[in-house]
Amino acid sequence: FFTSSNCVTNSGSLNLGGGSLNLTNTSSNNLTSTTNININPTNTTTGNLNIQQTTSLPTAIGHATSVEYAGFVYEIGGCGSPTCPVSSVYYASINSNGTLGSWQSTTSLPAAIHTATSVVYDGYIYEIGGYNGGYLSSVYYVPINSNGTLGTWQLTTSLPTATSAATSVEYAGYVYEIGGCGSTTCP
Repeated sequence: FFTSSNCVTNSGSLNLGGGSLNLTNTSSNNLTSTTNININPTNTTTGNLNIQQTTSLPTAIGHATSVEYAGFVYEIGGCGSPTCPVSSVYYASINSNGTLGSWQSTTSLPAAIHTATSVVYDGYIYEIGGYNGGYLSSVYYVPINSNGTLGTWQLTTSLPTATSAATSVEYAGYVYEIGGCGSTTCP
């Protein structure tokens, strides 16, 4: 199945990496480092998307999570080929035309995680749940520096139930995790 992460920016929507992923035989993964952007998604004249390729990730990755903050996009964790999961975190600046600058490494997660979910709130990234051989209830957070790099990841209050492959949103200072897989159920 396809395993890209997606992120909405002021310039459009980004589709980062992905590909077909086999979690039991990672040597057969067919992942990509390609990053596509839908520039000006509100084109109501034709209804067509304007999808263009932009700066590729430094390595092929899937099952990661991505967020945008203050003109930077972040690709967090996921699965590489043949390593799954990974703890790497990459970031790139978002140019005024919606394309991306070069990808850089920044502070890695304290644990290798894939199929987590993430949100940004008040200058912090929150990495929620995920999977690394078992479903996770951990929630990590990290401050975002003004130059786009990240500070030190720390644990905060855990989820009441371990989950992965969920989605999350932040609204008015609250974080909501929605759906996903748990230790006894997976849609």
